[in-house]
Amino acid sequence: MNSHAIPLLLALAAASAQAAPLLTYRVTSVVPDYDSEVCGCEYTVSEINNQGVMAGGFSVFDGFGGTYTVDESGLHPIRGTGNGFVHHVVDLNDRGEVLVNGEVSRNDIIHSYLYRGDGRPAIDISIEALDYSRDGGLNNRGHAIGVAGSGRDRAFYYDGTQSRYLELGLPTGSRIGDLLLNDAETVAGYAFSLGAFKYEDGRLSLLEGMADAHAINDAGQILGATFTGQSAIRNADGSLQLLDFRASENLNGLGWTVGWAGVGAARHGFLYRDGRSYDLNSLLVASDAAQWVLSEGLDVNDKGQIVGTGLFNGKAMPFLATPVPEPGSYALMLCGLGVIGWATRQRRRRAPAA
Repeated sequence: MNSHAIPLLLALAAASAQAAPLLTYRVTSVVPDYDSEVCGCEYTVSEINNQGVMAGGFSVFDGFGGTYTVDESGLHPIRGTGNGFVHHVVDLNDRGEVLVNGEVSRNDIIHSYLYRGDGRPAIDISIEALDYSRDGGLNNRGHAIGVAGSGRDRAFYYDGTQSRYLELGLPTGSRIGDLLLNDAETVAGYAFSLGAFKYEDGRLSLLEGMADAHAINDAGQILGATFTGQSAIRNADGSLQLLDFRASENLNGLGWTVGWAGVGAARHGFLYRDGRSYDLNSLLVASDAAQWVLSEGLDVNDKGQIVGTGLFNGKAMPFLATPVPEPGSYALMLCGLGVIGWATRQRRRRAPAA
C-alpha cells in the first residue's frame, strides 16, 4: 500500500468510526400509493423481524379488518384468523410466523391464531372453542404464550404442536394484562393487582418497580413501565433504565426500543439505543426530512430497521426507516480498518531495515 495513502485512510476510518454510532435513516412507504381518504381504510405496520419481514393490519372504516405480512415480493394477506371485524397482529418471529388476535365471528369471542408464514391459513391455537384466548408473545422456536379466559385469569402455552394451560403461581383470580416469551422460554408479564412479574424455571418472581411488562429479549431485558407510568427497561441485573418517551411494546435483541413523545404541538417518533434517546425526525436524510414527519416508532429489529406510522406530505402512512449506510456497510468499514492496521504493521517492520 502507498504509504502516503495511509494517513488519509486512517482519517477516513476515524471519521467513519465517529459517525457509526449515530445512524441516519432513509424512509420508504410500506404500502405504496396508499391514501386513507381515497380507500376509506387505514394500514398499520407494527412488527419487523431480523430478516426484514414486516407484519401489520388494515381496517376499513365500516369496521372490517385484516392482517398481512410484507416482504420484498409485496404484501401478503393472512387468512384464517376468524370471520369477525377484529384482527390484530400480536407478534412476529424470525421464522416469519405471526401471532394474531382474531374475532371468531362478528361480535364474538377473540381467539389466538398462528400463521406459519407459508401462505396457508393460520391455525387456531386457543384451548377452548367457547372461551377467549388473546395477546401474548411468540418466540423464534415457534412457541407461543397468551392470556386465556373471559376474566383474563389463566395463561396458555403453545409448544409448536398443541396448547395447554400454564400455571404461573399467580394468586387466584389475578387478571393478567399481558404475557411474553423469549427463546429461553422465560415468561414475563403483568397482572393488574400485582404489577410485572417473571416466570422462570418454574418460579414466579415480582419485578420490583415495574407495573407492567410488554416485551422480553434473549438477554433477559424486559420492557414495561413503572408505577408512575414512565416507560422503562429492566436489565437482567435488576437495574432500571428510565425512558423519556412513551415506548412501544417491542424490544430488540440489543436492548433498543422505539415509541413517541410530544414535540411542541406535534407527535414525533423516538428511538432509544445505547443509553440515549433520539427524535427519529432528527436522524433522517435531508431529502426524506423534507417530506416525512415520523409520528411513532412501533418496532425496531437488530439491524436498526424501524417501522411505525408517520405523515408523508401531510398524509398518514406506515413507514419503514432503514439505516444509511446499511449494517452491511459497517462490515466493510471494519474490513478497511483491518487492512489499514496490517499496512501499518508492515511499515513498522520495514522501518529498521531502511
